[in-house]
Amino acid sequence: AVALQVADFHARAARASPGSEFATPEAAFFPVAENFDTLRPVISNPDSAAQLNRLEQWSREQYALLHARLAKRGAAGWVRECHGDMHLGNMALIDDAVVIFDGIEFNDRMRWTDVLGDVGFLAMDLDDRGLPAHANRFLSSYFERTGDYAALPLLNFYRVYRAMVRAKVAALRLGQELTTVEHDQVLEEYHSYADLAERFTRPTSPVLCITHGLSGSGKTTVAGLVVERYGMLRVRSDVERKRLYGLTSSAKSGSAINEGIYDAQATHDTYARLADIAETALRAGFSVVIDAAFLKAWQRRLFAELAARLDTPFAILDIEVPLPRLRERLARRQAHGGDASEADLAVLERQLVNRDPLADDELGSRCVVRADVPDIEAALGTLMGQQA
Repeated sequence: AVALQVADFHARAARASPGSEFATPEAAFFPVAENFDTLRPVISNPDSAAQLNRLEQWSREQYALLHARLAKRGAAGWVRECHGDMHLGNMALIDDAVVIFDGIEFNDRMRWTDVLGDVGFLAMDLDDRGLPAHANRFLSSYFERTGDYAALPLLNFYRVYRAMVRAKVAALRLGQELTTVEHDQVLEEYHSYADLAERFTRPTSPVLCITHGLSGSGKTTVAGLVVERYGMLRVRSDVERKRLYGLTSSAKSGSAINEGIYDAQATHDTYARLADIAETALRAGFSVVIDAAFLKAWQRRLFAELAARLDTPFAILDIEVPLPRLRERLARRQAHGGDASEADLAVLERQLVNRDPLADDELGSRCVVRADVPDIEAALGTLMGQQA
């Protein structure tokens, strides 16, 4: 719910014009450098000072690498009038709805930022609170809503920046009159944020997973569990297919089987789009699970070859459900409505006839998931552990 609220807020937010002072890479880096300038005189412990120097060097190197991307995003309107201080302390649950408050109104420089400034702050804060599954779910849902996967290379830059904002807030309290206990608590808070920031700078070893299963088999549910347990981003074919044709995820296309947005060319375009997103994410250091049927050999081969080219571990989550259960689920989903998938019983029957079974050379990457068992998550954890 928070991810959708933030994404929709960003979609409505005013955009900085390309010539605006806020839309430049220099404007993006100014508060990053300011954090280190403020912290340097305050942090005297040699180990902490060395860590601060490492974080500053990493931030400057990332800024140099991302300079052109930041400029491009500024020109494209991704710098917007954002919240500016979007952490959990500025959110409340009122009548079962999340209310986000206390946006920064007094400082234009802090409020006008790339949307990833808000996203990175909340994702970082969830991690800091010991809620990595929530952070993963938030990030995956936000990007699924916005389609802004091109921003992924910026995510850790902004997570580090936002962690150091909170570290700075803690460190400045060290200059106040504090009891010994209070001083130790504030110092621990600073170290916690600095350590978290450094964790975001470490290289990762991303993996690529694809689902494989008939309509109604629970691919989206399984992929969602993978997101939370393994920190992946879920990319849904149903959502991206509709985005390609200017439709929202819940819109009905009115297309018949093998026609309109479901004809052969549209399907090729959709899987090409999914592969582009996967490559962007993997190159940025993020693991991905592609939520699609992958019933044709060429679709699976496209991603196996991508993983091989990027030297990335690859897994096929082969989701099995008894056929009567599939038919029951599809009938129920069709009656309920609201899902991005438009698959019905006619689609299922066509899939049963036209699917390509996994080939012998694909079985080494296969993880069988029984999506009809009571504890899918436990089964998935065991299987993914075996695959790893």
